[in-house]
Amino acid sequence: MEPLPTVLTPIAVAISLLRQGGILDPYNYLTNDTTNTSKAMLRIQEVLSKHPTINIMLLNSLSDIIPASNLKSRRVNTNQRASLLRTFCDKVLLAWYARHPTNTQAIQEATVAAAAGISTGVSTVSTKGPTSAILLALSVRDRLARVQTRGKKMISDAQASQAINAMGKYFQQERYASGVAAGLESIERSIASNAAWIRLLQRLIDWDVKGWLCTIVVGYCSTCF
Repeated sequence: MEPLPTVLTPIAVAISLLRQGGILDPYNYLTNDTTNTSKAMLRIQEVLSKHPTINIMLLNSLSDIIPASNLKSRRVNTNQRASLLRTFCDKVLLAWYARHPTNTQAIQEATVAAAAGISTGVSTVSTKGPTSAILLALSVRDRLARVQTRGKKMISDAQASQAINAMGKYFQQERYASGVAAGLESIERSIASNAAWIRLLQRLIDWDVKGWLCTIVVGYCSTCF
């Protein structure tokens, strides 16, 4: 792992996530989990391989992303700390989008083509890469967890809260790998459930309106006789 700066920036985190397969764990919280570490890590890797737009970031505290002197001088309360983590996570995902290989390649190709007077149909400010991303973030000493989404929503806010709740009991026991695995499994179930609903709605939309009317009429008539 490459050395990280004393205070992490959203760009530094995004680059690390892209280079390290979606996991940033500079303090080795995942590998230091002594209970079922191997099984939990295998599950984490499995989910991340199936869903490459999901990322994990484990911090020691908010002083990793904000100078400790600033936190002390402001006397930041719990709600403010949660807000700081949310803002940082959002900026990380923005930077992740901007530096994703599929995005940067498409933009560079469009820029070169535009300079040559050739239209590729791709805007030099648009992307062809992922349309959504999720960041599961943990600040251990602050006892803060966040599931941040960006782009086309894959899960709802309520489902993000469910994932955080699923991790809670493990984090209380300092079983971080098991907790992250539980959170990812919850996120994965939510993604699958939402995708199933979307497919169902699409089928209903594709079904001709006349077919709906005929079904309603037939159903009504069957109840009358």
